[in-house]
Amino acid sequence: MEEVFIQLAANRLLDKTSLENTFEGHSFKEIELKPNTSINFLGRSQYWFLAFIGDVHVESNLILHTLEENQVLHVCQPDELKLINPYPEDTILFFVLEISTERQGCFSIIDSFEKSKFNTLEEITSNFHLGQFSGREKCELALMSPNAFVFCINGAFEVNERLLETKDALVLKNIQNVDFEALSEEAILLVFSF
Repeated sequence: MEEVFIQLAANRLLDKTSLENTFEGHSFKEIELKPNTSINFLGRSQYWFLAFIGDVHVESNLILHTLEENQVLHVCQPDELKLINPYPEDTILFFVLEISTERQGCFSIIDSFEKSKFNTLEEITSNFHLGQFSGREKCELALMSPNAFVFCINGAFEVNERLLETKDALVLKNIQNVDFEALSEEAILLVFSF
């Protein structure tokens, strides 16, 4: 039996640096970093970072890298991970998906997500999809796992018969597919199956 949990942006706690969704012991955050500031991540987790507006410097025991705008970084269980805004005057925006895991020592940079490529849900990894749509476009994604976390980065979507607007999230459990329709121009959707 399908279970649905919706997290509206207006109802979530907002602090000065991030907007966070939690699901099944995992978390998804939108983080703005002011010029010349940094944020640290600790713990025994897998992380996916999407640099959305601006580049971000990444430092850890595993890597020293500049993640370019629209690139995705996947890293597992760093002792400490520091993300730095390298710009002296500009704020950057990135998204962080944190998954509790026992997996150790993974690291990969995934090619750029193309914001200019419309009406396609790109496979970033087998369970992480991202796409931009140009309004009134219907799609379906068959899942590798029975549960999905869906986040509307921008615009509006109808996802499995529920309306999601910018920064709204949806957790779907016991499903085989995610059906969605973009309802606005330049709408961006993230789907993570777990």
